[in-house]
Amino acid sequence: MLGIFNNKRYSLVDAFSAMRARIFWAVCLTAALPLVSSASSDLPQPVACVKTIHLNLSDLRSAYLVRAGEVHYDATANTPEGAKAQLQRHFDTVIGLLLVTTERSIDTALARLEAADDHSWTDAERAEWKKQLLSSRYLQLQRLGFYRDRGQFPQNEGQSAEPVPIFVDKHDTACAVGQLMRWSGWSNQVADIHAGNNLIYVPDAAKSAVAEWALTSGLTLEEAALIQPPYGGGFGRNPGVGGVSIDANGVVSNPQQGQLKELQTTWQKGLQPVPEDLNKWTDLRFLSLKQLEAELANARAMNKPIPDAVRYVAGLQRVKYVLVYPEQHDVVLAGPAEGWKIDARGSVVGATSNRPVLTLDDLMVAMRVAESANTSGISCSIDPTPEGLQRMREITGQLSAKNGPQMAAKQMEDAVGQQKITVTGIPATSHFARTIVAADFRMKRLAMNFEPAPVDGLPSFLTLLKGRQANSMMPRWWMAPNYEPLQRDADGLAWEIKGQGVKCMTEQEFLNSSGQKERSAKVEPAAQKWADTFTDKFDDLAREDSSFGQLRNVMDLAVVGALLVKERLAERCGFEAPNLMNDQPLEEYPAPRNVASQASFVKAGHNWVISVSGGIQIFPWQVADRTEVSKNLALTRSDQPASKSWYWQR
Repeated sequence: MLGIFNNKRYSLVDAFSAMRARIFWAVCLTAALPLVSSASSDLPQPVACVKTIHLNLSDLRSAYLVRAGEVHYDATANTPEGAKAQLQRHFDTVIGLLLVTTERSIDTALARLEAADDHSWTDAERAEWKKQLLSSRYLQLQRLGFYRDRGQFPQNEGQSAEPVPIFVDKHDTACAVGQLMRWSGWSNQVADIHAGNNLIYVPDAAKSAVAEWALTSGLTLEEAALIQPPYGGGFGRNPGVGGVSIDANGVVSNPQQGQLKELQTTWQKGLQPVPEDLNKWTDLRFLSLKQLEAELANARAMNKPIPDAVRYVAGLQRVKYVLVYPEQHDVVLAGPAEGWKIDARGSVVGATSNRPVLTLDDLMVAMRVAESANTSGISCSIDPTPEGLQRMREITGQLSAKNGPQMAAKQMEDAVGQQKITVTGIPATSHFARTIVAADFRMKRLAMNFEPAPVDGLPSFLTLLKGRQANSMMPRWWMAPNYEPLQRDADGLAWEIKGQGVKCMTEQEFLNSSGQKERSAKVEPAAQKWADTFTDKFDDLAREDSSFGQLRNVMDLAVVGALLVKERLAERCGFEAPNLMNDQPLEEYPAPRNVASQASFVKAGHNWVISVSGGIQIFPWQVADRTEVSKNLALTRSDQPASKSWYWQR
């Protein structure tokens, strides 16, 4: 399949030739068997067999072709049996295509291998290497057939909300390319890819161990890309974040309403039934971190997926109390809770309250980064590039009354181009990161009138500007923690987290003569009014728009993490959590990297008003530093941890 990355027409010609020659599969495979070199006893051995498969190009599910939009992953095949059948049809088609392109591919592989060597080959060396490559190629195809028939494929259990390649899943099941590498003696390199870039696409691996392995495998790197499928969307296991879509390339966008409805239905079907004792609303449900750690250890020991009840931490919707029990070597979190469902934006929310529930993944991230958050904090920002700002500066001088609003918006969007997303203090591929990016993205859409607020009394910033003179062309908003001083008992064993959790802040920016952003000491009154109104309405917003509720949840958990470390609560009670702190793998998503610029602006006085940056800033230690002693916490701590259960309630 030469030229498969850059010559679609050529690859289709080969594919149609393969379809016409599908019976050639049986002849080619049988004739090749004597050429296959012996393999070690623990690998699938080539056997003399004849099999005819019928090729159908619509069955191809190559990951890079899905990413390019050339073929489509069938997200409706979301049962284990449906996903398995879809992948097996893909491998059937790939094996057939690779068989009929053998002669041409071997010539390409031979030329690349010689080019990578440090000397020119003799004819004898070339003939010997060609024989070895041909032998290796048919061995790889035999192994790929065994892999297909075995039917053990990686599972997307939250690694990504989109169909993406997964090199090795949480159960140590490798993708087809990874397994072929393992069977070829490249297990250490597969482990390195798993640890460093587990969602890698083969076309992006031209300088990796995958490319090195391909040189002597008898397959070209292009053919390895053809073999590699994506693994389905995680729709049933891992809903999205606040209705924001982040594709495999890290581009953030606002999904269409029809897409959200379809995904909501699919995700809801994928949820496990909520345990009966977790369904009912309670003002206070207690969660034992010691027993939660035991649940994770048991799942890992049994090689089983984490139950939904654990993934959604018993349905807690906020952390209100942190309680320490030295006698039981336990730390307990407590807060309001109930059963859960999927909302219209694809988030897991309370069955009656519609407020997002906490997630295990966010809790683990908060605990793991708590120490570093003391210095660097946790943040995200969405900012235009310096080049985009310079182009924006140039074009704003050209805007006039002659520019209609639609033309002006299009000119501005083209000038600014893609904006860069920066995440610090947490893994960029984590659910936590997606949460703060989604909230920032959603806030800007409300401020700049891309859509109406879901609550009354929160007009857009542009609405507030009508008929006013603006002092700045670039207001900036960001969200930050908003808590009252933490309440504690005299012994420091009971803590209460109080406050709304989130506030909106603002400042002005302007472009200097060099097209660089600078901050102003002044605050635009309309921008400040919008920020204050957003803060006042935040509790209602968190209920109506789950992206904001999830933001508050991760801020709560960041404060919990800071409290655990700052006050040495785990050490005080002898609590250890190797899985929560390190061993349990985090769910992985495509890291958010870019967002397309959208222009929605008005001309206020002599200035064009444009919003181009903002973000989230979380410094949880600053919250943990403010404490007050309270005499009212003793009763809450009187609820002792249950001996075996990891949760209980009043």
